[in-house]
Amino acid sequence: MTPPSSLGLLGLGARTTSFYLTYLNKIYTENFNGDGTFPLTLVNTNFDQINRYLPAQFDKLALVLKPYLSQVNCARLIVPNITLHETLDVMRTSNLIHPVYETIRFLQQDNCSKVILLGSQYSMKAPYLSDMLKVNGIDVMKPLEDEQIQLDIWRKRIYAYQETTSDVLAYQGLIRSYSLIAPIVVACTELSLITPQTQSNIYDMTRIQMRAAFKS
Repeated sequence: MTPPSSLGLLGLGARTTSFYLTYLNKIYTENFNGDGTFPLTLVNTNFDQINRYLPAQFDKLALVLKPYLSQVNCARLIVPNITLHETLDVMRTSNLIHPVYETIRFLQQDNCSKVILLGSQYSMKAPYLSDMLKVNGIDVMKPLEDEQIQLDIWRKRIYAYQETTSDVLAYQGLIRSYSLIAPIVVACTELSLITPQTQSNIYDMTRIQMRAAFKS
């Protein structure tokens, strides 16, 4: 097998960027012997500056993002933040390895017509993800309101390195219970960090995105 070509990675939050680098390297070593690392170009950003305009201040986000994107001289780009892709779509960023499109492709291949969406409160409430799934023939269910609030609390704790063992167990218990009803789509990079990889019926957008980066 030929090693994958160079990839551009936008460095955002420290923890999620580290997660992407670790997982991409894991994919690389699974497919090629030795201790090599995934060939990519990392462009780090001032994420605090970006984060203050998330989730949907598109004009301000575009102004902040453009200088960083201009530094990514690669055919393909991977961005470790699901919510930010709404802005990148508005900006018509053409070289993205898009976590939503890649996940839809997986769901269609598996004939999934209904999923339960887990993510940030914004991602679960805003039409962006739900509409993209629905237009591709996939109905979207969401957790109860109090569970949505709790998911967002866990997300923020993970971002700040403050999640507890109880948080992790409670989140994984929630996933187990909902996966008995329908396939789960995890649409939050922070939640991906504590999403069990051995459990079936889970479509983790970040890991699907990174697997697509390797295949591309």
